[in-house]
Amino acid sequence: MISLTLPDYAKDWPHVTDILGVRWGENDFRDSQGGTEAFHAKGQLGREFHDLVHAHILHKDADIWPSESIINRFNAWKRWWDSNGGKVIAVEFPVWSETYQYQGAPDLLYLGPDGLVLPDWKNSAVLLPTYPLQLAAYKFALIDMFKHGVFEAYGYTLDEFKAMKRVLVKITEEKADPKTLPEKQYLLDLAAFTQLRAASQYLKVKFKLRQED
Repeated sequence: MISLTLPDYAKDWPHVTDILGVRWGENDFRDSQGGTEAFHAKGQLGREFHDLVHAHILHKDADIWPSESIINRFNAWKRWWDSNGGKVIAVEFPVWSETYQYQGAPDLLYLGPDGLVLPDWKNSAVLLPTYPLQLAAYKFALIDMFKHGVFEAYGYTLDEFKAMKRVLVKITEEKADPKTLPEKQYLLDLAAFTQLRAASQYLKVKFKLRQED
């Protein structure tokens, strides 16, 4: 597996999830609307599920005591992974784009039968429209990193990175439901993300001012 370290100059860049409003935008709004308890319970479930999955991939013990719901979701994911997985390249690793100056942390990058795959596990009941943008940002960052020599020593090619598949995997207690995002949609999703990146600083200031009122 590849071990990546976020460079110091990228540590102050905003996270992909911040830009998409997953953290400071949606969190602040839901807290202000009284949805804090349910929101944070859902977030905890997601974190524990991710911890269990990553521990399994890395052949480590998970430092959690999973609930029945998380165990059921893990088993659903494992059935999918056993049938669709491949050679693991990196797990929950840092990515960054020097072009647009942002950072992120994808769940996994692996080599499947048809090439590189960039999946994202989602425990949400509904797949939000921001999710394809999130994966587009991660994919572009990986391509950007390749162009700057980050993967030069690992034997992959730029064409392999450009052909990387984005896969959203919706996890329930019954099954894992993968959705491969169409390649023709990638540039549109990336364009939408970069527009939000350009506006993110303004939106962050706006939220801060609203909190101070």
